[in-house]
Amino acid sequence: MTGWFERIPQTAWDSLACPHCAQPLSVRDGGLRCPRAHHFDLARHGYVSLLGGRSRTDTADTAAMVAARAAFLAAELYRPIADAVAAAVAAQRPRVVAEVGAGTGYYLAAALAAVEAADPERPAVGVALDASKFAARSAARAHPGVLSVVADAWEVLPLGDRSVDTVLSVFAPRQVEQILRVLRPTGALVVVTPESGHLAELIEPFGMLTVDDGKADRLEQGLAPHLRPVGRERVRAVVHPTSAQLTDLVMMGPSAWHVDEAAVAGKAAAWGERPVTIDVTVSTFVKPAGRPLGRLAVRRPG
Repeated sequence: MTGWFERIPQTAWDSLACPHCAQPLSVRDGGLRCPRAHHFDLARHGYVSLLGGRSRTDTADTAAMVAARAAFLAAELYRPIADAVAAAVAAQRPRVVAEVGAGTGYYLAAALAAVEAADPERPAVGVALDASKFAARSAARAHPGVLSVVADAWEVLPLGDRSVDTVLSVFAPRQVEQILRVLRPTGALVVVTPESGHLAELIEPFGMLTVDDGKADRLEQGLAPHLRPVGRERVRAVVHPTSAQLTDLVMMGPSAWHVDEAAVAGKAAAWGERPVTIDVTVSTFVKPAGRPLGRLAVRRPG
């Protein structure tokens, strides 16, 4: 039997673990199977669903949100963020990169391309984790080295202990305990956090969510007992989105749950191509080797 799964490097499959029993998974009988006979189908759209018994997908991105994100990112207005992420990941020289809340796989693909460009003889593979099956379909096409997985970021990640070199989190939720568990010794966490100036021009007119000051500082303080900060870059840029791009920008994120798309499109048309600020921080943390780390509880918010 042949299928999309045959193009995925073995190192990506080796990083996975059964969401029910944490045992290794292997491709067999047209799906994934663990030694305890838990079986997961390989979807024809190029992804595998590894949801546990307590996993939820009710807050996952809808097909419309994913389509808006794909269209907006294709315009490359967020390329400064992607370039900074790619440089931060490539600096760690990883073999396996997992992105939690990967969305369309845009940032993961950029990171894998940068790793390969830095050392063509040592390419990396990626595991894209997202609760949305629509996002998973998109991420499956983002890069030949990406294994796309439907998974709940607020539950135990379907990754083996010490199976990942770098974890990537871009505007996404993350469980620190799970990151510590899946990272290899001296592995890295790369996080993108918005600053208060990010998309500030759009917050009031488009009803977008506000960003608190000092988010990157609080992230670093919260991780201090567990991960050591080794890099921090502020990325600022001004872009001029078209009305269609502006509509996609609003409708691709959490604001889409409480705004009307037709109303957003009307405001975007009246907005014109006025400037919009990009303002984020890309932070890199490393898991220390040889000393115990604090243990955190896995908790679903809300």
